[in-house]
Amino acid sequence: MSIDPDINVLVASAYLTDDFIRNPVIKDKIKGFVAKPYIKGRLLHAIRKALEEVSESLPISNFDTI
Repeated sequence: MSIDPDINVLVASAYLTDDFIRNPVIKDKIKGFVAKPYIKGRLLHAIRKALEEVSESLPISNFDTI
């Protein structure tokens, strides 16, 4: 199994270790973090922020099909 190099990650966890955050394969792909207990407004904000960051890095031509 391999990790998709184009994947972006929104981490949702009650417990997150420093080893996970420092992992060079994952570190640059983390676009946000949501801690438990999930609060609707914070979850929505994290999702929006992650999606905005990803969409800013896409070429304009990718939006032609949306």
